[in-house]
Amino acid sequence: MLPADSFKGKVAVVTGGGTGLGFAMATALSELGAKVFITSRKEDVLKAAAYSISSSTGNDVLYHAADVRDPESVKKAIDSLVERAGLPDIVINNAYVPAAASPLGPGMRADCCVAASDRAAN
Repeated sequence: MLPADSFKGKVAVVTGGGTGLGFAMATALSELGAKVFITSRKEDVLKAAAYSISSSTGNDVLYHAADVRDPESVKKAIDSLVERAGLPDIVINNAYVPAAASPLGPGMRADCCVAASDRAAN
């Protein structure tokens, strides 16, 4: 395991962070000191997850409802992240999008990483 505070002062974003593996990764990052920002489609799930992670780790957890299939929704989430926590140091794109449902076309995946790196470049 990594030493305590390995990610202190770092900002981590986890898509699909409200449940399952995303929740577990967000919790681990928070335990290691990262300021965590989670996204998923359901705000009530995010609110509960943020509260649960924050309660167990003692660190603030931010959230913003977003659908990675909708580029405008992703842009709003990244804008919220940057305004509230700064640019991310860590991006975990855990949200599932079937390739056929991707706004980028068949065989392409919607990617929060693209929005974050575009924002960093501008």
